[in-house]
Amino acid sequence: MSTTFSLSTIDPVRLTNAFLDVHESQHVFTVLLNSLSNPGTIYSVDQKIWERTDGCAVPLLALLGHETPFCVLGEHSEELTAIVQHVTTGRPSTLKDARYVAIPHSVTSEEFVEISTGSDLRPDSAAQISVYCSGRFSTSSSSSIEGTSVRLSGPGVNGQSELTFEHIDSVVLASLLNRKFAFPRGHDIWFCNNEGQVVAIPRSTTVTLINSSTEKVS
Repeated sequence: MSTTFSLSTIDPVRLTNAFLDVHESQHVFTVLLNSLSNPGTIYSVDQKIWERTDGCAVPLLALLGHETPFCVLGEHSEELTAIVQHVTTGRPSTLKDARYVAIPHSVTSEEFVEISTGSDLRPDSAAQISVYCSGRFSTSSSSSIEGTSVRLSGPGVNGQSELTFEHIDSVVLASLLNRKFAFPRGHDIWFCNNEGQVVAIPRSTTVTLINSSTEKVS
């Protein structure tokens, strides 16, 4: 899979803003790692990074290595794909082959089933996914918001915890509630919003719906 954008056609400001220095990369990596280790706990990426970059692409900018296959979903994703490619030297790929996937807007059920869940012999080949959400996140210990609430349990969760999304894509929610593959297969998912909040639900977490007000918008 190749991008239709060349370096000369990319918005130079948008391209420059996507570069993370070593300290910024370490900061983002730490946030992503801590969020996976503590499912349902809300973390924040430094505001200066978040304001200048494309939200859900930040995990890819920090994690991709040379020739690592990745995919940015959605219409008009060509320029963002090209930016991630030029900044990280990662390789644009099909959904099926991608090790990292960014979902800036919405995703269809047909697209989501194409995302790799790994295999019994190679669960590490599963994709890690970054999903942009348009609203805030809330936990049982923080100020409440209206939206879709889920109960989380499993490794890294102290008993059970609650997490509320002001908005979450209905396809992504369905994938969390109806996981077809047993651990260690599955997806690790980071949810990001325009305030720089990051919360993760890894493949080892059991997700139960409490109440839902999902929309086909994320």
